[in-house]
Amino acid sequence: MTRLFGFGATIAATCVLLVSCATEPRWSLAEGQHKQTFSGEVPFDGQFLLYLPKGFSQHRDVKYPLLIFLHGSGESGININSVKKYGPPKFLDDRQDFPFIVASPQAPYPPRGFDPEELTVLFNQLLQRLPIDKDRVYLTGFSMGGYGTYLWAGVHPEIFAAVAPVSGAGRPEDACNLRRLPVWAFHGAKDEAVKVENDEAMVNAIKACGGDIKFTVYPDVGHSSDEAYADPQLYQWFLEHRRNDALAKEIIAIRTAREKRIRNQIPAANAESTLRGLVSDFAAGTPDYSQMTSTLATASRRMADKMQANLTAFGTLNALRYKGTEQDGSDVYDAEFAKGRAQFRLLFQEDGKIAGASFDPVP
Repeated sequence: MTRLFGFGATIAATCVLLVSCATEPRWSLAEGQHKQTFSGEVPFDGQFLLYLPKGFSQHRDVKYPLLIFLHGSGESGININSVKKYGPPKFLDDRQDFPFIVASPQAPYPPRGFDPEELTVLFNQLLQRLPIDKDRVYLTGFSMGGYGTYLWAGVHPEIFAAVAPVSGAGRPEDACNLRRLPVWAFHGAKDEAVKVENDEAMVNAIKACGGDIKFTVYPDVGHSSDEAYADPQLYQWFLEHRRNDALAKEIIAIRTAREKRIRNQIPAANAESTLRGLVSDFAAGTPDYSQMTSTLATASRRMADKMQANLTAFGTLNALRYKGTEQDGSDVYDAEFAKGRAQFRLLFQEDGKIAGASFDPVP
């Protein structure tokens, strides 16, 4: 199977598309903060710091709150200890009484920000392998991680009970996705790296949507996270919030209905034409990445040579037959080639860009 990428409509769907066939690295479940690795089916590999509280137990009756921390651009790379420069990882080596499980993923270098779908892969693996209370999952991030906090929470608000971006900003046009999620934003008034006005615009946009957001501005502070993460009230505020399961289901239902509308807006003939063009371009080694989302384009570049080899081996595409649409919105097609058969899946965004694609040879 060659899977370029696929986005699920729900956490479960994402898990099926991205995690089910991945080989899971072994984790050392020792108390304290330690390096761990994770992987997805795209394929991609990632590493993160995992903190487990003192007295950590895997007893079935014990569940822990989860805090996920996203670092700034300067900590991107392969030196996992760089992640300890800011935020909770900075103090966790000296804290045994911190009540959260803490996961701090490291973004690759050069910095490109955090990918919400790759982060969701990590989240699903944490949920599967650790005794986490799924109704007490919290997200925070500094600088680039502050941007990532707004972005990931906007894409998957159903995951979190509360989020806290620090010295970050978001896209005001995405603000209404956060209107049902408790948010506490922090910023230094003298920040020259990420202007406080940019964060203020996002805060005001969330408020305009009727959102629940607090905004703390430190008047004499620049681009810093120390003040926010040293404040015990932040962690108390996190623990005062639990995910509303009924609300999470409502968010998923709204997203599913939206994806159904998207499917209805894209005629099957257009989708088939796009798929034929995609097959032809990959077989020729000249895929058009501009018609894909940035995440899919990145994954496709990694897989381009393998896709070209597979499609060349199958020969000419003779016929495509629409088979149906899956729960995540992917259109499924049976394909007949000169030298074999295969099944394609294609997922479109509302703007018509391809957000997911897969190629599965059929015996």
